[in-house]
Amino acid sequence: MRFSRPHRSNYRTASPSWTHADLLWTGALRDVACVRRQSFSERVGIFKWVVDGALAFLNFNGLTPPLEIHEATEDYRRQEDPIGTFIDDACLVTGDPGDTEKPFDLFTAYERFAIKTGAIKVKESTFYSRLPDVTRRTYRSADGKHCRIDKSRTNSGVVHCGIKIRETWLAGARDAGGSR
Repeated sequence: MRFSRPHRSNYRTASPSWTHADLLWTGALRDVACVRRQSFSERVGIFKWVVDGALAFLNFNGLTPPLEIHEATEDYRRQEDPIGTFIDDACLVTGDPGDTEKPFDLFTAYERFAIKTGAIKVKESTFYSRLPDVTRRTYRSADGKHCRIDKSRTNSGVVHCGIKIRETWLAGARDAGGSR
């Protein structure tokens, strides 16, 4: 904190604002000196508090939010991620390389899912640009294993392996002329 004033000012002739600034500055210096004296005498306890806090932070992998906060955040993310919601609700993530879906079939099923459930509907280009991020996540399969969706290139084009569209939403892809 620094206050400047004209060099060699006279307190009797100085304006009230300068005097007020000087009084504030003097009070701040007095407070700093008091805090320094007090903290110096309690330095061992303060250091212990800092070290204990750092160890707790490192041992628990950072600060852990309460369960209610975690659940509310997950609910919000789910509501704001229509493609992830589609994969969770309308697809089966099996992790089996034999289960494949083409991006067009996924988008067609997503459109049908969005119309029927009232989910946020994104454009086709947005769906394709967000799909790689969504497929990098780990999903829980029906048997409880954690599975990922892999992207593969075949002679007929790009396919996503380890995912199947549920029959309910698959009919929309077939009706739209999707190549199955």
